[in-house]
Amino acid sequence: MFVKNRMTVNTISVSPTATLGEARRIMKEHGFEGLPVTDGEHIVGVITMWDLLEAVAQNCGPDFLETTIVEKVMMKNVVTVNQDEIIEEAAFLMHRHDIDLLPVVDDYDNLVGVISQGDIFNVFVEMLGLMERGTRITVHVADKVGQMAGMAQIIKNHGVSIASMASFYRDSAPNLRDIVLRLKTDNPKKIVDELRKAGYRVTHVSQVWE
Repeated sequence: MFVKNRMTVNTISVSPTATLGEARRIMKEHGFEGLPVTDGEHIVGVITMWDLLEAVAQNCGPDFLETTIVEKVMMKNVVTVNQDEIIEEAAFLMHRHDIDLLPVVDDYDNLVGVISQGDIFNVFVEMLGLMERGTRITVHVADKVGQMAGMAQIIKNHGVSIASMASFYRDSAPNLRDIVLRLKTDNPKKIVDELRKAGYRVTHVSQVWE
């Protein structure tokens, strides 16, 4: 999955010479947490509702929002992502730089869209199969070759499809992982029994509903 498959297109942006009041009204009207700032088609900054609140807290004049331009407050060292980059890279950049809004650019650095935290959450839900009915199984395993293949073979032998599979490290034990399987079945008992018989430590089983 690529950024261009999940980005919001027809992006609303604001000029660096617009007032903070204009930027605030746009964000409030559309329910945005932030806006890209553009000079023509090129991205030159980002301004968020948090930037506005912080600026107002430091400048309490009655006309501050209507007399101060976006360029004075916006973040100028803009982190962007190319539209052809994988979606995981967008999530990584947003996490690493602690940002809520990531402008998306083309090969010429023109703004073509944005990725928000909401977009990333939607991808997360989809990747984990949360919208599909079935069973969630958590298996605690050592981080070594063949673990996932062995579990997948057992599941295959029962004629059940895997909707999604994810692995999570435990901070206290980096050599161990929790493998979360989402299976397209409402009756996982035989699979769970065979996993345990094969030496896998099944720690949690629950039903998943739409």
